[in-house]
Parts: sequence; structure tokens; C-alpha cells
Amino acid sequence: MGLVAAVAIAVLAGACTNSPSGSSSTQTKTPKQLFTAAYAAQSSGDLTTARNDYSAIVAADPQNKSGYNLYAYYNLGVIDQTQGNLQAAETEYTAAIAIDPKDYNALYNLAVAETSTAPQAAIGEYQQVLKLKPTDVNSTYNLGLLLYESGKIAEGRVWLRKAIALDPAIRAKIPKNVTL
Repeated sequence: MGLVAAVAIAVLAGACTNSPSGSSSTQTKTPKQLFTAAYAAQSSGDLTTARNDYSAIVAADPQNKSGYNLYAYYNLGVIDQTQGNLQAAETEYTAAIAIDPKDYNALYNLAVAETSTAPQAAIGEYQQVLKLKPTDVNSTYNLGLLLYESGKIAEGRVWLRKAIALDPAIRAKIPKNVTL
């Protein structure tokens, strides 16, 4: 499963939500201002400030009237996952998905985070992702490898072949012990 996580995390690195830059003080700022500041801090590598600002959004707007909580939870998950705190990342992604069950990025990252801790849940999340984006090569590959490694070899092979059909370069990433 190490390869699945490595491939998925490589994709994760570019998966942050886009936002303009701003300052990072949380006092008397609107959720939009906090998000702008948090994203700027996250983009510059100041994850402590980013975490504080994203958390402030959720605390200041528990009913999500501003609509920023989805992005705050998602980016908190990205920060946690980047720092290796997978349990916290899973919690944050789950909160984002509760707001928008069709959020592709949160579903995908949750599947990546759960690959090593809850592989059956990860399989279900990859399947949900593929319902939203049927031609997503990374999800197709990760699902195939995870199924194969969890003993569902025939089903895993089907998904790995689909991944190769979507992107022939994927063949080079398939571990040598996996037979198609």
C-alpha cells in the first residue's frame, strides 16, 4: 500500500483550493478575509497561521452561512495530511464531505488518508470519486491497487487495466509483484 499512498500524495500536493492572498490576523475579519489570509499563509508554508485562520472560520461561522467552511475543512485536512496526522485529516475531510457530499477533492484525499488505516472505507471512497469523475486515472489506479492488495485480485486487475487504458504511462508504476 506504500505505492498507493505515494502516488496519491503526489497528486494531493497540488490539490489546494485557489484563493487570492491576504493578511493573517483573525481579529474582526470576515470568513472571506480569514480564508484569503489562511490560503496565503498555507501557500507560503506558514501552516500554523493557516490552521489558526481556517479554524477561526469554522468557529466564527458554525452554520456555514458564508459558505467558506467547506474550503476551511478541506484545507485543514490538507495541512493535517501533509504533516502526517492522518486521523485529523480524515476528520476534516469528513466534515467537508458532510457539507458537500460530491466534493471530489475531499473524497479523494479522504480515500488517500484511509488507504493504510481503513482500506475498505478507502475502496468505497474511490468508488464514489469514480462516480463523480469516471476517467480519473489516479483514483482508478489507486482503487485497482488497493483491491489487488486487499485480496480482491481479479477486481483489482480490472481497475488497473482501466487505469492503463486511461494513461498507458501508469503501467510503469504498477509494482512488479502485481500481475495483470
